[in-house]
Amino acid sequence: MDDLGVVAAKGQDLLEMELPPSEMGGPPRMCYVPLVEDIVPVINVQEGYMLLEPPDGLLELAVAKTEKIVIRGFLPGSDEQ
Repeated sequence: MDDLGVVAAKGQDLLEMELPPSEMGGPPRMCYVPLVEDIVPVINVQEGYMLLEPPDGLLELAVAKTEKIVIRGFLPGSDEQ
């Protein structure tokens, strides 16, 4: 089998941001923002703010915020021997 290519880049951390509801109402929206210096150049933990410089269209990818559901439990064992 021939190689299709090489992945040279690695993933980066994402910020999960809650955006305010639109002017037309509706639920709050969530957007994932790559935590890279070009988009988030300043994070000031002491003063509790960060500067966001999103590229055009990034915040338009936001989706309606939904409640996260956590399922806890164990999978049943296999009956095969």
